[in-house]
Amino acid sequence: MDDWATPTLKECPWWRDGMTPEEYDTEREYCFRNFDTPEKMIKYVPLWKQNEE
Repeated sequence: MDDWATPTLKECPWWRDGMTPEEYDTEREYCFRNFDTPEKMIKYVPLWKQNEE
């Protein structure tokens, strides 16, 4: 399952090893919806990291 992502996708700030395509889409949508400026992007923390805390 890990082989679905290209090296380019793995460069995204929300990427983590073992991520499913569905998780990737959820993280991407969350990021684009809530962190749409460089100033906001500084505060971005992926959902999967928030759930670990």
